[in-house]
Amino acid sequence: MAVVSWIAIVVSVLSIAVSGGVAWVNQRDKARFEARMAYDLEARKRLLTAVGPLRFQLLVACRDVVGRVQKLGSGRWNTDVRSYFGRDTLYRVLRPVAIAELIERQVNYVDFSVDPAMPSLLRFQAAALDCFTDSSPVLDATGAELAGVNWSNESEHPFSGTVRAAAGALIVVEADSPERVARREEFQQILSDALKSRGDLARFAGFIDGLTPDARPLFWLRLIFYGYLCQRFVSDHGKPAGLSASARPWPEMLQNVGRDDIQDLAGVLEERMRRLTTDALAN
Repeated sequence: MAVVSWIAIVVSVLSIAVSGGVAWVNQRDKARFEARMAYDLEARKRLLTAVGPLRFQLLVACRDVVGRVQKLGSGRWNTDVRSYFGRDTLYRVLRPVAIAELIERQVNYVDFSVDPAMPSLLRFQAAALDCFTDSSPVLDATGAELAGVNWSNESEHPFSGTVRAAAGALIVVEADSPERVARREEFQQILSDALKSRGDLARFAGFIDGLTPDARPLFWLRLIFYGYLCQRFVSDHGKPAGLSASARPWPEMLQNVGRDDIQDLAGVLEERMRRLTTDALAN
């Protein structure tokens, strides 16, 4: 009988210990869950405040790129970067990359778990750089490099670092204010200073300065890819904001290029642009 009593006591003690242990684990897990929820809520608030406006700006900037590339392909325009139209073209081309740079500066790794759209915003920047620097836009219909491609210097395409630095020149840093992209009226002075210093912005401006499809056909191809990327980005993300970016068939953009090997790309152009953009935005 005494043995049975001792067994009962031991069982009771073990039950109490196990119950206490389970309660402690539950409290710990609850505390971790609540801490995680609190962090996620703060992260969402921070992203909404910091990145929310930039998302909309990026969509508008991409729509502006599509419109400008379409206009450049429809006739001859004065793209001297010291003229209004040329300067505005340069600003439009660089603005999406500058906004994407600001978005990159605002996020950290954990943000990817609280905002599923965040990876697509960062992939846009990588895809944009590919348009300007990758080999895909400057391959002929057989997949070989087009004549005139030179990877050793920036004679017909900018280096990746040049594009990022040129876009970074648009970022304005002010005391007690968030970093932002320069407004159009501010860009005139930024460009003027850059042309005097002959830095990265001036180097990139050289590709826009005097640009026509025929005068700079390899860079023109890259600009078509970039326009397609921007149109795709607006189509994928602009509907909630009521934004769209319509464009006539992109192969028409090749018509004013006086090179048969480039005009021959008309049959494969959209599939090649779709493949580069899909790969860049999906990985």
